[in-house]
Amino acid sequence: MNQQASLFAALFGRLLIGGFFLWSAIQKILNFDAFVQYVQQANVPQPLIIATILVATVCLASLALIVDWAPRSASFVLAIYLILASFVFFDHSEPLSSQLFLQNLALVGGLLMIVGNGSSRWGPVSFGSFFTFRLKK
Repeated sequence: MNQQASLFAALFGRLLIGGFFLWSAIQKILNFDAFVQYVQQANVPQPLIIATILVATVCLASLALIVDWAPRSASFVLAIYLILASFVFFDHSEPLSSQLFLQNLALVGGLLMIVGNGSSRWGPVSFGSFFTFRLKK
C-alpha cells in the first residue's frame, strides 16, 4: 500500500471510530434525562454525576481521536469506557445484549489497535498533515 493510501486509511478509520463515539455522546447529551435514568436503572451510585462524567469523557476522547490529538490515550480511554459499560449496562442473559456485547468487544479490538500502533507508524495522519502531504506532491 502506498503512503497516501495508508494515510487516508488511517485518517478515515479514525474518523469512523471517533465519529461513532462522538455521535453516541451527542445522543446522550440530547437525551440526557433518559441517559441518567438508564444509569440509575443499572444501580450505579450517583447516576447524575456518573452520567455527566461518562458523556464528557466520551465526547472529549472521541474529539481527540478524530483530530489526532493523543490518539493512543484517547483510544485507551474509549476502550476502558466501552469495556466497563459493556459489563455494567448489558444483561448478558438476553441474546440481543450478548450480540451488542460482542460488537463492543470488536470495537475495543479496533481501539486497542490504535493504542498499539498510534499514528507515528502510519506517518502523519492528522487533517492538516494529510492535506499538506497532498499539496507537496
